[in-house]
This record gives sequence, C-alpha cells and structure tokens, in this order.
Amino acid sequence: MSAALAALAALALACGPKKGEAQRPGAGAPSPSAIPGVPTVVGGGLPPALLAAVGDKKLFIESFDSLLLFEDERLIAQRILAQWASASGLTIIPPEDSERAFSRAAAGAHALTGAPCGPPLPRWRAKDRWRTALGAAGSITARVSCDGDCVLQLSIELTEQGTEFYAAPFDPGAPWREELVRRLPTVVDNGGHGQHGHGNNPIAIQGAPPGRAAAEWLSTDDNMLQLTPEQQTAIANSCDLQDAVELRVGPGEAGAPGPRCEAVNGSFLAPPPAVAACVCAAATAGLAVRARRHVAIAGRTPPSDPRRSTANGLDIYAEVFASPSTDVSYAHWYLPESATFRHCFTARAAPFEHTRMNVTIDFDDQGVATKASIGDLNGVLEPAERACVTEGLLTSRAACPGTATISGIGSMLFSITKP
Repeated sequence: MSAALAALAALALACGPKKGEAQRPGAGAPSPSAIPGVPTVVGGGLPPALLAAVGDKKLFIESFDSLLLFEDERLIAQRILAQWASASGLTIIPPEDSERAFSRAAAGAHALTGAPCGPPLPRWRAKDRWRTALGAAGSITARVSCDGDCVLQLSIELTEQGTEFYAAPFDPGAPWREELVRRLPTVVDNGGHGQHGHGNNPIAIQGAPPGRAAAEWLSTDDNMLQLTPEQQTAIANSCDLQDAVELRVGPGEAGAPGPRCEAVNGSFLAPPPAVAACVCAAATAGLAVRARRHVAIAGRTPPSDPRRSTANGLDIYAEVFASPSTDVSYAHWYLPESATFRHCFTARAAPFEHTRMNVTIDFDDQGVATKASIGDLNGVLEPAERACVTEGLLTSRAACPGTATISGIGSMLFSITKP
C-alpha cells in the first residue's frame, strides 16, 4: 500500500470503531439498486487495510471508457462497479447522481440544481469543479488494457492522498456485463506502488488471451474510423461545430434504421444536441457501420493570433493560466480557447526577461467576469498593455460560482526574447 494510504490505514485502525459500532467501513450506506438483466455483484479483492484507510469517505465511479460502449451502457458498467465496491465495504455515490451532475455541468448548468449558470464544461473539468460539492473524497477508475494479454486495471484514489492499483484478467470479447460481474471480485494488488501511468502497466497477473472478438471492443486507435482533414472540415463547417468532438458509432439496434451514433463527453466540450445530431448524421452518411468504432472530428479552427512578434521582430510570450484550487472560496474559472494576449505587446522594442504576474478576476453569480486586476508590482506593463490584457481577462467565465460575488486567481507569464 502507498505511504499515504498506509498512514491513513494506521490512523483508522488505531482509532478503530468503538465497541458496538459497525465494523465494516461504509456500513449503513445505501446499497446500489439492482440492475435489470445483470447478476448481483459480490464484493471481494480489497484488503482490510485499504478499506480502513478509505473508511466511510465517499467515492464516485469514473466513466468506463476503455470499451466501445454507448452512454447507457457505460452507466450500467458504472453501476456494476458501484455494486461491487459497495459490497466490498466502500461508500459510493450512486453513478446516476454523479453522471447527472456532470451532464448538467457539461451543459453550462449548476450540477446540483440544474439552474443555468457558468460556461459549458468538458467532463474532466466538470469532475474537478463538482467532486467536492458532491461529497466525493476520491474516485474509482476501471479500464481494460491489452498488451500481450488483457486485464482489467482498477485504481482507487483518495484526492491528494494516494492511489492504489488492482487488476484481474478480463476478456473484452466476452459479454462485458457478465465479465465485469465475474472479474471484479477477483482483483489483486498489482504491485505498482508509487508508479503512475505506464509504470503500472506491467501487471504481475496472468491476463486473458486477446482474440479477434476482444479487439473489436477496445477503444484504441485500431478501432478509430478515420476521416480525412477535408471531411472533418466540411462536417465542422456544415454543422457549426466549434470544438473538437469524439463520436461513438455502431450498428443500429434491431429494427432501427441507420447506425447508432452519439457524442462522447470526455476530453472535449460536449456540443449542443442539435450540433451533435448534425455531426453524427454527416459522419455516418452513406456508411454501413458493421462494428463499433470511435471517430474524432476537429472543430472549426479558432482565429489564430498572427501577432506573435513585435514590430522589430522580437518573439512575444504572454499566457494566462487559472490557478487550480480546492478552496471553495475561490472560483473555478476558464478562458475561452480564442483568448490571446500576445498582441498586447507588439509595440515593445527591447527584450524583457521572463516574469510572472498574479491576476485576480471577480465574477458574479452567473460566472460572468465583472472586474480584473493584475498584480504588476514592478511596473512592467505600459497603460495600453494593461488595458489590453484586462480586456482579455474579462472574457473568462467561472463555472457556476453559486455566490453573489467570488474571485478567481491565476497568473500571467510574459517575456520578450530575440528569435
């Protein structure tokens, strides 16, 4: 177990439940409801030390994206994971609740009330913004990976405290519902302590042999439906697609005309429903979809900022970044993709060394910027430059602040250098 979670486990075991109290961490939490057509999942595979470390802290289930599943199927997979985790002794936020919250945030609404406010968010930003409000202290992520053989990789994370990794064999070619139910209780420690990313891939278990049927279900580059740049541009222009999108396509249901297609709310900003429908229709027009595939389509290219250099040919670097903060007294804010700041410094005639300035932006309860301040303590900015940067900062939006006024913090990095 990682040092962070081991310390938590030691504290939990030392303090321990008092006589007469429930002995199982998470006891008393409502059990996930039964899933029609899916066998009841039993718990297992998690050591007592991990259960003690997590205690009754609530976790949410990440989207199961490694197989080519549609949204309704991914939710079933999340519910299976929630059943197993709950039966194993963990406290889980029902996937229906967390997914509803993230979907609202993706549409530019308050994740808990549904009231419109703030900018639309891709899932990863919605998750970062709302996990605390949902009461989540961490998450469970499951993915299927095939590298020689196929395994189910499982990570259990407590935010900013540690992550533990587990694994079991998994055959992606088998019916995925039954395979999840069968394999989850058998997960074992994969021995990847302190190793994140690829350091955790060599799992010391015997996976399931990959087969042709298995390969058809994996969300990999091999299963991407390739569209030419010209095709992507035509689709983006005809459907007014502003941001890149990933589609999931597959054969239609029995009796349904045409292929099934939907936009995946993941790394990219989810397009409006009408735009998603237009993109799906254009991407699959005249296409006989016989197997599941994913499709990436680039959105309209935002106007670039050609003024990357000063009038006398010096290179300009000027970027603004929001400072991440888990403190709810600060706003989660974002600049639009089109926001640029280099053009504010084209009048510069001499090199200037790399410097950093703090920025503060005030937002109203709808997430609209009302005031921007730049902490230029050394007087670096000329009045015209300050006015230009401030104008750009005021295009930022906060993700549903929820209070009458709230401030966001960040930094601007700036330099003028010779080419």
